[in-house]
Amino acid sequence: MVMLMTRQKMEEKLEQVFAPEQTDSLVEVLDTIQQVELERAADTRDLKQGLTTLTEEVRKLTSAQQRTDERLAKFETRTDRRFAELAAAQQRTDERLAKFETRTDRRFAELAAAQQRTDESVARLSSAVERLAETTEQGMARLWDAVGHLQNEIGGLSNRFGFSLEEFVAALLPPYLERYDGITGLTLDRRYFELPEGLQEVDLVGSGQREGQPVMVLADCRAKIRGGELRKLAGKLEKIAETITTGEVVQMVVAMNIHPLAEAVAQETGVRVIPYSRINRERS
Repeated sequence: MVMLMTRQKMEEKLEQVFAPEQTDSLVEVLDTIQQVELERAADTRDLKQGLTTLTEEVRKLTSAQQRTDERLAKFETRTDRRFAELAAAQQRTDERLAKFETRTDRRFAELAAAQQRTDESVARLSSAVERLAETTEQGMARLWDAVGHLQNEIGGLSNRFGFSLEEFVAALLPPYLERYDGITGLTLDRRYFELPEGLQEVDLVGSGQREGQPVMVLADCRAKIRGGELRKLAGKLEKIAETITTGEVVQMVVAMNIHPLAEAVAQETGVRVIPYSRINRERS
């Protein structure tokens, strides 16, 4: 610290040694020097204060840099660890992908082999189907030939049986109708009727009487009758009945086997359906 002396004290001390003129000059010089020292001391204080502030700022910067370095080190550590984890995960992914590719290649190879086996099986099946089709075609041709021959045989048998059935019905139906319908004097035989669409045949036709009034019986005979066939017969008999102008006309079908649908058609059309077994029992 600079010790300051007042101008008066300097003059008092210097007057003890120097003359008044020298004292004034020395006082001026010393006062100037003292002012310079004071200014230098003030500058020194300012410089010290600036250095102190600068030192504090440097310390803060150093501390901040240290914290930054620490954070950067921690970040680098975490980053290195994460990169290591990513590298390990990528390695595991590569291994799984390699295994998947291996399995996929194996499965594609299996599918290719299975497809080849399927193609071979299809080829064999196609060949077998072609052979079967050829065999079936030949077999069907032989079958149709056999069916045609059988139809011819059945046709002949049906004709022979049909005439036999008509003969039995012609003999058995008149007494049955006399007993249950009161129709007398009935004799039945085959007849043909001329209609607009052509000549129509009826298996058994006969004239008789009921209570003194003329009755015409129109009867067809069938081994088996179904609904569709009965409907056709009913239409034919109805058209023939419309051509008969005298007396009552009775329409009927005698059959050995009557389908349930035929019974429904009989009720609908009014054609009487009689089982052959019934008129055959009545003869006794």
